[in-house]
This record gives sequence, structure tokens and C-alpha cells, in this order.
Amino acid sequence: MSQIALFSRILYLKTISQYDYVKVKNDFDKKYRLKQEEEKPKEMEKLLGVKKIGATPKPITSPLLLSRIQTAFHEGVINEYDVSKMVNISPDKLEKFLQ
Repeated sequence: MSQIALFSRILYLKTISQYDYVKVKNDFDKKYRLKQEEEKPKEMEKLLGVKKIGATPKPITSPLLLSRIQTAFHEGVINEYDVSKMVNISPDKLEKFLQ
């Protein structure tokens, strides 16, 4: 249920005055118009076919984490597949990582 519907109900029950209801309604209308104005440029860009360029975030690899993974591998706690999956490298480059 929208907020304006709640205020309309309160007005109907005569809990608030007509003056206060009009002030609240005008405020909601103003906020709605501002929101629509902010969205217009985005819609125009979509219609014009402007593509937004963004990059996927890259995880931050901590030296401490890498050290712990190497230690766990050397102690036999995890296998090669798990190491390559955690560090996100191919199994071919795993030997370089484990040195």
C-alpha cells in the first residue's frame, strides 16, 4: 500500500486536516516528479543505444592467504584442484605458485 493511500485513509477518518493532507500530497508529488526527472537521461541513453562500460571487480589476494594456502597444500590438507580453485589459476601454472 502506498503512503499517499495511507494519508488518504487518515484524511477520510478525519484524523488529519485537509490542509495537512494537501501539504503531504504535494510533497509526495514533488518527490515523484524529481525522481522522474532523474530517470529521463537514463531512458534517453537507453533509447540512443549508449552502452555503459564497466569492469568486473577483481578480488584482492592477500599474501597471508596465499601463504596459508601453500602451507595447507604442503601439509596435505588440500589437494591441487582446491588450490587452483582458491587462487583462481590454471593447474598448469600451479607449480609456479607453489614454489
